[in-house]
Amino acid sequence: MTMKNSIKLLLFFCLISINKLAAQNSDLYIIKMKSGLQVKCELVKIVPDSFVMVRQYGLVSKISINDILDINYSESIAGSGSFGGSVKKKAIRRPLPDTGWSVGLQPGFTIGSAPGWGATSSFVFRGSFLKSDGNRWMYGINAGFDPYDFYDEVVGATMLEGRYFLKKKDTKPAFLVVNAGYGFNLTSPRTGADGGFGCSFGIGKSFRLKNQNTFSYLFTYKIQQFESESWNWWSSFNQLQHVDTRRFEFRVEWRY
Repeated sequence: MTMKNSIKLLLFFCLISINKLAAQNSDLYIIKMKSGLQVKCELVKIVPDSFVMVRQYGLVSKISINDILDINYSESIAGSGSFGGSVKKKAIRRPLPDTGWSVGLQPGFTIGSAPGWGATSSFVFRGSFLKSDGNRWMYGINAGFDPYDFYDEVVGATMLEGRYFLKKKDTKPAFLVVNAGYGFNLTSPRTGADGGFGCSFGIGKSFRLKNQNTFSYLFTYKIQQFESESWNWWSSFNQLQHVDTRRFEFRVEWRY
């Protein structure tokens, strides 16, 4: 055998070894289908808003993204033999928004101004029950408590909420948010009668977490009207005054 043929043969065996090593280091994933079927395969290509290309037993096939419930890391082919140890599973974050109903908890902080007092602030807490179309829209109910320390009043806000995602099928999309509804004056002896119109609008950003829940933060500008009793020194009795508060809000949200 000549030196030239020996070199060709050596290169041939090197290529075979590299191909085998690359195949052994491939990762396997478990694709959970909405039908209940689970497929263990290699991921070849993922198009978030269209399909997933997989390889199973050497055959490549395409699965629609609408038929997939979840994709989880299973194991490395190289680690699945006798020398393989336990491998920590890692989940692939699903794009947002989800399809269907979800519940969100929203603690937050507000800051504004009161006549003759300067800047005032307070903490707020709300919850939201929203439905998503799986594309760009979320809509539903937002309700919670807004205390106003300067007026010694607590308003129970009940509002309709709408969100529009600026980018669809993303794990970190920004969105526009609008709320409008009625705020009940919970500290008034005439509960409900001393409330008023309320609305807010702003922008937010969502993040898909590893456990597939969603974390968001929101910056909004809020207007809330209500009636508040104040002491009138001229008439020596309490008098209702109309209050129109305007505040900036910052809220965080965990959505399940």
